[in-house]
Amino acid sequence: MKQDAVKPLLFIAIPTRGKHSFHFSQDISGTIYPSNFSLVQMYIGYREVGKARNIACAKAVELGAQYIVFRDEDVIGTPITLKTLLYHMANHPDWTFCSALYATKSYPPEPLLYTEWGQGANYEWQLGDLKKVLFTGMGYSIIRVSDLALLEPEQYEDGDYNTGNPVRYKEYFKTGDSGETDGISTFKYGHTEDAHFFKMLEDKGLHSYIDTSL
Repeated sequence: MKQDAVKPLLFIAIPTRGKHSFHFSQDISGTIYPSNFSLVQMYIGYREVGKARNIACAKAVELGAQYIVFRDEDVIGTPITLKTLLYHMANHPDWTFCSALYATKSYPPEPLLYTEWGQGANYEWQLGDLKKVLFTGMGYSIIRVSDLALLEPEQYEDGDYNTGNPVRYKEYFKTGDSGETDGISTFKYGHTEDAHFFKMLEDKGLHSYIDTSL
């Protein structure tokens, strides 16, 4: 038995505006975490969500984390969600991203499960399927940190989260209009911070999945 082995690190990132309910607190406290992992949990408060995610990615890379898990304060999971996402990533080394399935805050709700840009939600799945996707939300998701090195994001300067000193961050996430044009029309693929990330994954041929049982 190797006694000096270093445990893999799981980095839990929680962008927050300080508005989560007690249901989210119960969810966090009731989460079942994997055995034999080191764990860092970081709340990133009062930052625009794209920048909050970039801060989290920078910290996860700095600490040498194996995975980064995003938990958004408006998404409630089950006790086994985290371990299930981790199970999928461990057993599918070609996956960069995996997420639980959740829906829009609308009536009727739409699944945040997209397989083509600008074509609406995809319904070609059965509950329990592992569905390959092009784009989804980040509310309860896991990313293989080593795959971030395969991306080529631009950089921007912002204040360090703790000290305020100038820091260069890689822009994995960017909120705003994005799209492609043919000189006449613009085909927008999203305004949210996660669309920017998923477009980079697509450009590099990296794979994203949703577990529709979660």
